[in-house]
Amino acid sequence: MKGQTRSSPQEVVAQTPPRTPLTVAWYGGDPRDIEVVTGTGHWYRIGEDLVEVCWLYVHDCTGTHRDEYLLTTDVTMPSQQMVQCYTQRWSIELDFGHFE
Repeated sequence: MKGQTRSSPQEVVAQTPPRTPLTVAWYGGDPRDIEVVTGTGHWYRIGEDLVEVCWLYVHDCTGTHRDEYLLTTDVTMPSQQMVQCYTQRWSIELDFGHFE
């Protein structure tokens, strides 16, 4: 499939002032102020169907965590839920680590 090339997430972030502010449950559940930029793109793999994805750029306003790009195939998922699903995964992984 061919069409007009979309801007990369990095280009969109650079051209999107101001970013959307959010307060989310962060690692461990504490509230954290972040800024986000979101967009959509396509994921293609040879022999597979084209899949629409939602990407989310996350900037931690405290500066303690590096900027992240998150992806999901659920293009209806709200940004806040996307971040919280990502940050909650660490507590799950740590819990499983206790059983080793």
